[in-house]
Amino acid sequence: MKKFKAKVKLITRRTRGHSPKSVIAELAAYVRGAFNYYEPGVAFGEARELDRWVRRRIRLYYWKQWGRPRTRRRKLLKLGIGRAEVHKASRSRKGHWRMSHNSIVQRAMTRSCNVR
Repeated sequence: MKKFKAKVKLITRRTRGHSPKSVIAELAAYVRGAFNYYEPGVAFGEARELDRWVRRRIRLYYWKQWGRPRTRRRKLLKLGIGRAEVHKASRSRKGHWRMSHNSIVQRAMTRSCNVR
């Protein structure tokens, strides 16, 4: 688990400077390979917890990429979040990791959304 998380952190480093599409593609390839390799030794609950953690890292990466409050506001509105809630999230002074667990950000960046 430590080795897996360290590699995911390396791929999704916030200051890496790669496009989100390339990071997601690289991350998907790594996660698929790691889960196929370690599948017999990982319990279902642990796998589900790792999945949640990886999705939070992805939300963190996007939140960092969006950078400025104006960009965050525009992107959240585009993803279907109401204006009052967008203002709460986009102007928050909380850190990237904490905001990746925010309910507004979680609703905006679901599995089926097209984040860009």
